[in-house]
Parts: sequence; structure tokens; C-alpha cells
Amino acid sequence: MLHLSTCIKILFLALWTVTLANTSTEKEKRFILYDINPGEGFNLRRDVFVRIAVMVKKMNENSSKFSYTLVLPPWGPLYHWQTKSLGDQTKIPWKNFFDVESISRYVPCLDLEDYLKTENNGHVIDIVYYLQNFPGGWDHGSGDWEKAPKLQECTSPPQILTHPPKGLLKGQFGVFGNVRSKDVKCLSVQSTTKKMADYLESVADKYKSFMLDRAENLLHEYFGEEEYWAARRSMRFAGHLVNVANKFRETTLNSNDVKDVTVKHNKWEIQQPIRGTAKGGPYICAHVRRKDYTFSRKDSIPDLESAAEQLAKKCKEHKVDTVFIATDAPMSEYVDIKEFLKKEDIKVTKFNPHKDKVLQMYKDGGVAILDQIICSHAKYFMGSYESTFSFRIQEEREIMGFPIETTFDMLCKTGEFNCEKGSKWKIVYPRKDTEEHTEL
Repeated sequence: MLHLSTCIKILFLALWTVTLANTSTEKEKRFILYDINPGEGFNLRRDVFVRIAVMVKKMNENSSKFSYTLVLPPWGPLYHWQTKSLGDQTKIPWKNFFDVESISRYVPCLDLEDYLKTENNGHVIDIVYYLQNFPGGWDHGSGDWEKAPKLQECTSPPQILTHPPKGLLKGQFGVFGNVRSKDVKCLSVQSTTKKMADYLESVADKYKSFMLDRAENLLHEYFGEEEYWAARRSMRFAGHLVNVANKFRETTLNSNDVKDVTVKHNKWEIQQPIRGTAKGGPYICAHVRRKDYTFSRKDSIPDLESAAEQLAKKCKEHKVDTVFIATDAPMSEYVDIKEFLKKEDIKVTKFNPHKDKVLQMYKDGGVAILDQIICSHAKYFMGSYESTFSFRIQEEREIMGFPIETTFDMLCKTGEFNCEKGSKWKIVYPRKDTEEHTEL
């Protein structure tokens, strides 16, 4: 029979062994930064975020050695943010526009400014991978179009890089001019994010921080599937913007979440409304894209009078007399639409960002989000042809449970009332009782 002191020693040794094992298996921290072609717009950038977020989440699930955190690139300057009185709209953190805590429940993440304050040593990134196409482009004939990433000579050397002293490369990574890199390599890619994830895992012993520049060159691995929608659902708007939009809906459009049946659960992971339960407010929303579309898509969009005629028709069909307009059009064109619809006894309104200094507080990006929130709660939505701004509104409506027929309509070109509406990307949720997914 063992002596009590011996038993205590054995127990202590067992506990110490378990502690040591837990310590030895603790995953090493790694950080993944990314950036996008400066010419890409706000809503395409949101799509690229989903690609990268899913990639990092899967890397955490599959890696036995490393724990990956996604570092969110700051916003701005962007082409559509043209309010000169606001000055240089740059270095805007994600927390200004989105609920980062909500996103973090999908994938560990933090704003670049917070990463530089808390995690980074001297604002130095270990390696920047400049993502480029393979020389010669896509090879569909070989049946091997999805190639693994490969280090190659730069086909178009990154213009942002200079070579200061001490062997560090300095560049405008995320418009923070004091961020530097130990090394920059050109990485040819022609595949989905899964191949990129495998590559990063293979070199994670060498580097603690990676930056993927031109990340839009990576393709979705799970587009339209459950994983895509989980990342997208986590991307909730910042509470301060939701509050401004809700106040406008209540005071101007007689709309609120209770009456519209659009109340959201506090956690996106739990919210799974039944399709068709959301009714929306007593108004129609139209995204009327102008500016660049008036020359790049001039044969696919309506003139102002035709747009007004289409909206009047939809108001009669859905028994509403109010239209909310989200548009980049100059005020004179908005007034023209308003006058056209006034003849049909239809009230037209838009969000005025100058009221209560909203524009100064939330910038052009915040105002665009306010338009999207208001549009997503409308009884009926009409988008613009192939516009990512419209796509994001359609996704919000899918998340809230609106009927398909009130979400995926589109303004037709001049003279048409019934045109092809484009793809309907329906939301997919995981089934609660199995590992399969269900499409609503």
C-alpha cells in the first residue's frame, strides 16, 4: 500500500505532466494582413473580406500548430468618396463601419491600428506577398487551372515599394506610411483561397506576420455556400450607424423593426428567420446608380424618366406611396426623379447626411451604409445592374428573411419594364440537427 506522501507526489507529477503537455501544444500566434487594388470600391472590398475571413477561419480549424488572426485593412481613400469638404478620407478603421466584435465570433480579427498598437514590434511585417497572375494567364486547356501559389519574378513590380536603409522595405501598406516589411516576394496565384491557406501554413514556421497584397486575385472557396453566408452574416454594421438609420426610418418612413418584422437576434449565429416573415416598411427603395454608369453601363440602365415610370408601377403594385432613393446622382437628377414621381402622387425622399453633422462624423462610407440599411428594410427593393452596392443590400434582405420576389428586382434599361433580373443568391444556413446545410 502506497504511503500518503507518495500518492501526493504521484498526483503532483501527473498534474505537472498535463500542464506541460497543454503548454507544449499551445498554438503559436500568426497574423495575416491583406490589402486590395486601390481602385476597387467599398462593396467589392467587402466581398474580398469574406474570401479572406473564410480562409483564415479554415486555417485555424486545420492547423495543429498555429493560431491565425486576421488584421483588417483600414478604409480609404476610395473613388466614390468624393466629398471634398471631408478632406483625405483615409486610415478609417473597421470599427467605424462594422461591428468588429461580431466578426470576431466568426474569425479572430482586429483593426490594423489596434494590431500596430498591441501586437506588432516596430511596425514591421515579416513578409509581403504581392499576388499576381501566372505569366501567360489562365490555362483552361490543361485541366489544371487551379494551380498552387508559386514564387516567381514580378511580372509588374509593386510600385509602392522603396528601399530605405537597414534592409527594410517601406511602403504604403494600408496607407500607414510607417509600416515596413523585412521582405517582399511576388507570388503567382490562380486558385481559390484554400491553395493560399495551404501555402501560408507551409511557411508559417519562418514568419509570424504575412501580408497579402492584391488579395482580390484570390477566388472564393465556398461562394454561395454555408461558410460564405456565415462570414457574411457576421459582418454586421456598427451600432452607431444602425441607430442613425433606425431614427430616420421611424421619423421619415413610419418604419421600425417591430412593425416591419425585421427584429434581429443579438447574435448573428442564432438568427435564422423563416423566409417571407420579414415585411419591411411602407416604402419602396431604389438604388439608382449614375455617375460612372452613365458611360460604362449606358445601354443597361434607365434614363431618369424611365426609372421614375418603373418605380411608379411598382408603387401601385405594392400599394405604397413613398420611394426612398439611394443614389450617387447629383442633386439636380434626384430633383428630376422627384418631379416625375410627384405627378403620380408619390413622395420621394433620400437621406440627408448634412443633418445633425452625420457626414462629418461618419464620412462618405458611413453614409453609404446608412443608405444600405434603409434600403434593406423596404417593403420592396429595386437595384442597379451588376452593382455591388445593390448586391450587398440583397444580401442584407436575405439575412432578414425577405421574400425573394421583393429582393432581387432590378431597374431595367430605358423603355423596358420586364428585363432579366440577374442571379438570385439565396442564403444558406447549417441545419441544426445534422452537419448538412439548408437553403431557404
